[in-house]
Amino acid sequence: MEKKKRMLAVAVTTRETMDDCVIEEIPVFCIENPLYSTLCGELGTMESLKDYDITDYKNKQVAVLRKRRGKRIFREDAYELFYAPLQWEGWTS
Repeated sequence: MEKKKRMLAVAVTTRETMDDCVIEEIPVFCIENPLYSTLCGELGTMESLKDYDITDYKNKQVAVLRKRRGKRIFREDAYELFYAPLQWEGWTS
């Protein structure tokens, strides 16, 4: 079996950056604070994110979005998600 390549998840903290990720069809990205706190209740219902699977880590206040439909999907069989939070204070893995 071939070793999976790492794919770095972009961390976004503003709505504008999140929208750019969607427009550019970024395969995987993470939403962090302050944006996470603003959108956490509506992430699953946002039409712009319909092609993404959303994993919400409420205890870490981070959401991971993986593109599952359309172009540039995140392929679990080929890529290993690599993510480092922008803020380490209070972070536990």
